[in-house]
Amino acid sequence: MPIRIEFYGYTFLPNAFWLSLAVLCLSALSVQAQSVHRLSGSLIDSLKNPVPGANVKIISGRDTLTGVTDNDGEFSIKGIGTQTIGLIFESIGYRILKAAYTFKEGERHVTLNPIVLQNKFTQLKDVEVKARLNPIRIMKDTIEYNAAAYTVRENDVVEDLLKQMQGIRVDEHGNVTAMGQPMTRLRVNGEDFFTNDVKEFIRQLPAAIVARVQVIEDYGDEANFTGVKTGEPVKLLNLVTKPNLNKGNFGNINSAGGTNRQLALNASGNLWQDDKQIGINGAVSSTDNRTGFNENNQLGLNMRNKIKEGLSASANYRYNESNNKTRQETYVETVNTIGTIINESGNQMQSEADTHNLNINVQSVTKMAYFQSSVNGSFVDRDNNTTLNSMQRGIIRQDLFTDNTGNFRSPNVNGSMTWARRTRVPGRTFSISLSGNSALSKSNEELFNRIGYYDRYTGSPVKDSLLNRVIDTRNHSSNLSAEVRYSYPLKPGLDSLIKENIDFSYGLSMSNTFTRFQTRAGTDSWNSSLVDSLSSLYSSLFLAHHAAVNYRFQSPRLTYNIGINAQPSLLASEFIGREGKINQRQFNFSPVARISYTWPDNKSFTFSYNGVSAAPSFNQLQPVPDARNLQNVIIGNPDLKPSFSHNGNAGFALNSLKTGSTLMFSLNGSVVQNQVAANVVLVQDTLNGLKQETRFENTSGNYNFGGMVSFAQPFLYNRLNVQAMSSANLSNNVFFLNNQMKRNERVNFSQSLGFSYNRKRYGLSGNVLYNYSSNRYAIFFASERNIETWQFNFSANTYLDDGFSAGFNASKSLYSGFLVNAGNPLLINAHIQKSFLKNRQATLALQAFDILNEANNLARSISENSVTDIRTAQITQYVLLTFTMRLNKFGANKM
Repeated sequence: MPIRIEFYGYTFLPNAFWLSLAVLCLSALSVQAQSVHRLSGSLIDSLKNPVPGANVKIISGRDTLTGVTDNDGEFSIKGIGTQTIGLIFESIGYRILKAAYTFKEGERHVTLNPIVLQNKFTQLKDVEVKARLNPIRIMKDTIEYNAAAYTVRENDVVEDLLKQMQGIRVDEHGNVTAMGQPMTRLRVNGEDFFTNDVKEFIRQLPAAIVARVQVIEDYGDEANFTGVKTGEPVKLLNLVTKPNLNKGNFGNINSAGGTNRQLALNASGNLWQDDKQIGINGAVSSTDNRTGFNENNQLGLNMRNKIKEGLSASANYRYNESNNKTRQETYVETVNTIGTIINESGNQMQSEADTHNLNINVQSVTKMAYFQSSVNGSFVDRDNNTTLNSMQRGIIRQDLFTDNTGNFRSPNVNGSMTWARRTRVPGRTFSISLSGNSALSKSNEELFNRIGYYDRYTGSPVKDSLLNRVIDTRNHSSNLSAEVRYSYPLKPGLDSLIKENIDFSYGLSMSNTFTRFQTRAGTDSWNSSLVDSLSSLYSSLFLAHHAAVNYRFQSPRLTYNIGINAQPSLLASEFIGREGKINQRQFNFSPVARISYTWPDNKSFTFSYNGVSAAPSFNQLQPVPDARNLQNVIIGNPDLKPSFSHNGNAGFALNSLKTGSTLMFSLNGSVVQNQVAANVVLVQDTLNGLKQETRFENTSGNYNFGGMVSFAQPFLYNRLNVQAMSSANLSNNVFFLNNQMKRNERVNFSQSLGFSYNRKRYGLSGNVLYNYSSNRYAIFFASERNIETWQFNFSANTYLDDGFSAGFNASKSLYSGFLVNAGNPLLINAHIQKSFLKNRQATLALQAFDILNEANNLARSISENSVTDIRTAQITQYVLLTFTMRLNKFGANKM
């Protein structure tokens, strides 16, 4: 008698499948079919993640019907002419599943319960497998990396694994980007993971537990439930673990001491179970950076609990205390229609801050309903002191000394709620979302200024002036928004993998701001008098509606939606005590478009477009002079209108199954109407000299276009990877000089070519980077400000017996075009470490940084008509001794 297995109401025949199926089919042929049947269902893996792109075969008598699961793992096949059928489910990386099903009398359409496919793993002992693993799989909205195709060594963490993957970059601080876009959220096996913080957990989770890494274009949980994707997606990192490694306990203890008088201690512990996650972490550190000690203390607590099936709650609290001192040298070149202003300054800053953050979230997901609610609160209390000495020359010569002492406080509370519902009609959904925010910021600044004035023509000293002021700012802002969405399916009765919907949405957002800005002449709040001409009371209301209708088409390969969006807005503002109110009305139409196509041979293409309106800020609106910077007084324009931005993005990805090569390409662009642009004017002061004032105007003509392309080719069974990446950006920024419209054209181009070679015993990597940045003003005498940078990097690491490892990295930079002396530094770092105790849980490491002491800590920024180069003082040459104890247990394994 053959073995029969009952599972979720299906009869599985693992043995003698074809013989039994033949008997069933011959029996079915003896009866004339009275009706045509239809079968629907979905495929999931053992972690309940959908399995897209799987092949589904139905054997109905002499006919074989086929289908492919869509991006949600769903399938639907019609035209079944027999009562009893055979089922075969196949997908790469999963075991083939075979089953039989018999329709009951009168059944025309049956939807099966989710069918689970088991992962397929082959264990080979003492055999070196020479077959090439394909490292990348391209799906709709997802690029998946096979962890088995990369080198994973003992004690490697997920960060080490990500650094080997094409299109993903991890910087020295642990920040992760994918094709230039930041990774903002982490999930494990498709589920929320503790705080969802990417940077925090890629340095804690061992790489050995990971089977696949997925980079997902995420539109949010509501979009995943309803299928309606709106707005711009964010990059989500999802880690799929190996079987039986989807829970455990992990954490570490780390202590460090360095020659830069650095002391650090941090510890973390995390409990990860089926229905509960509890984490705690803390850190204290102190470092000398030549200016003084930087001290940072942190504490974090988080909990996530599955209350019952489909209902979970989480809470997260973070506290940070910091005391930082920095010293900077700044060189600013400002062009104007009559000449150039050069400003060289040195400043020293000290800041003490306490920050609290609390987040509480509740989420419920069932087959028919979705609910999510969250409350977030934060509080910042910061004291700071800044001293600045600047010397200004060119068309304006002036010396300025400033001592600024201030306090800033900002409590902030926001909350959101989303509810979505599916109906009995497939594809018909309804959702509503609400969100609100209330923020109060208070700042009090005491400014002491000493200004040295010089004759405009002879350059001889004219006058020294002392000025004491107290500036008090109170700002209260509140925001409320609501949106309703409804999706109506077209042809809902047809059984097909093709879905068509009309999506309707309406939203309302309201922002209310009240600001009190007071300037007093005097040494402190108690010994000062109000300056009416430099003080104001201001209130504003920004009201924006949007109504959209879209047609959405979905098939296993192609998804697109097209529609139109109307966005009327009102900006009403009033300066209390001044006559008249200001009302600015706008009405914008913009198309909405998104297309995604996935080829069966590992290729995908995406394109999206949307339009967004934005209100001017308080500083851009208020007409009262803000004279905190006496060398550039800010005066707002209450007649400003909201701006409107048109944004488009396109991407293409290709992975060759034959050669393993991968090509990724992305384009982005934006054009802004009614952009708020600065108008820098030179006005005569009381000493017959000149001073700068910055005002604001609405204008159009701003645009930004960019692109990135990445190509990688693996060799030697993925041990050697060669990767080339290029990016380019062109932007045009419109501003005004003395009420005359000018342009600032910027071009950025970068190119990198690198390789990595990884074996269990050693690893080598190197790359060459070239960056060109051009900044050109449309002023006849202003020269181009171009920067060229060459960087040559190489690193080598070896992993010896008995837990020893050593390595070094070197970087040589060649700079040209900076306004200050950049040098051409050669940076060399080296390390040696020893792992010991059971399972190599403990590691002692000795690291040497910037052995030649040549780092320059130089950065450039550009705004309107100014180019700024900043050098930050910091100790970069030091030796650090670190001890780390890892406490990891996943499943039955200690790591």
